[in-house]
Amino acid sequence: MKFYSADFVFPVCSTPLKDGIVVMDNSGVVIDVFENIASLNNALQIQIERSAIQKFHGMLTPGFINAHCHLELSYLKGEINKHNKLTGFIKDLVSVRMKAEHDKIINTIKSAEESMLEVGIVAVGDISNTSITFQLKNKSDLQYHTFIEAYDLFELNTDKVWNMAKELKETLQLNNRNSKCSISPHAPYSVTPHLFQKINANKPSIITIHNQETASENTLFETGTGDLKNFFELSGNKLPHIKPNGKSSIQNYVPWLNLCDEIIFVHNTFSSDDDIRYAIANTKKCWWCLCPNANLYIENTLPEIERITKATENILIGTDSLASNNQLSILSELKIITKKFPQISLHQLLTWSTINGAKALKMDSELGTLEKGKKPGLVLIENVDLQNQKITESSQSKRVA
Repeated sequence: MKFYSADFVFPVCSTPLKDGIVVMDNSGVVIDVFENIASLNNALQIQIERSAIQKFHGMLTPGFINAHCHLELSYLKGEINKHNKLTGFIKDLVSVRMKAEHDKIINTIKSAEESMLEVGIVAVGDISNTSITFQLKNKSDLQYHTFIEAYDLFELNTDKVWNMAKELKETLQLNNRNSKCSISPHAPYSVTPHLFQKINANKPSIITIHNQETASENTLFETGTGDLKNFFELSGNKLPHIKPNGKSSIQNYVPWLNLCDEIIFVHNTFSSDDDIRYAIANTKKCWWCLCPNANLYIENTLPEIERITKATENILIGTDSLASNNQLSILSELKIITKKFPQISLHQLLTWSTINGAKALKMDSELGTLEKGKKPGLVLIENVDLQNQKITESSQSKRVA
């Protein structure tokens, strides 16, 4: 057995424990969590010396869940201009994507995964357009749900796109039949109704979609004008599948996904109160994933998170990719939220970044909380405001078990 203690232990499933103790077996499975050494010794009916307990200054939490990432884009760190809006980001991405050598791409993927492990991430909802991350995932210490991303701007390409996505899914599961994966739409503007219907007819247990990341996405569906419309027209595509009707993007495409058990909406930077209520009322279950650093990197703005918190507790945290972020750290995302929305409690933030992510990715039987029988990983958050139970600008996270 191994014993871990800190100024505070946040099991997430219960209230924080001052000087709490987490007991794990040698493989990392939680044996139990105790309020103090007296309750520990009483429960185990043996005398555990204080010297046997590894004590940390800070907070111990379960491992983080990164609900949205593009690991395969790790080689693009620093290659995309900041604050250039989504259209500028897409333009830069298209111009530089896959120009790097294969070995460099593989090495940056490995480095990115190692960095996530070091800062306490234990599971990832990862977007894949190619198979380049698959070999790594099959032998990784991280758990993954891979979202095979499909997009199609021309109805004539739909069957080809769908078959390619199915082949990628089969490739991933060929060497690891336990790999969690599903085919998902990229974004409302880049998926035709036919492709939405293909995805929906497959009745997936969970999908993800980039949602209302830019204001021009709503404008496109409402009036058929705006930056996205102009961008695609300049590239030779008039987006004939978009039929402007005065409704926002999410209110247009959600009806096409009525057979999906769960949907993760990612970004939600320009989601209104009506949009949020509409999505909740017209899906079986939905989650709202926030990627603050990426929002600032691309659009230089943040979603009004309070809109979402007033409507639901189903909130997740993601990092997006190194093409739109300087680091893959959940704590870094939580710092941004804490600074902009100080009224959001640490318990809320930890819920979003641990158990909610585990539930959304259907990994909560093992991850997400410090509970008996789970193997959630153990993360230390240092340099925290212990009196007010707040993370600070200097807070750091690292995995300790």
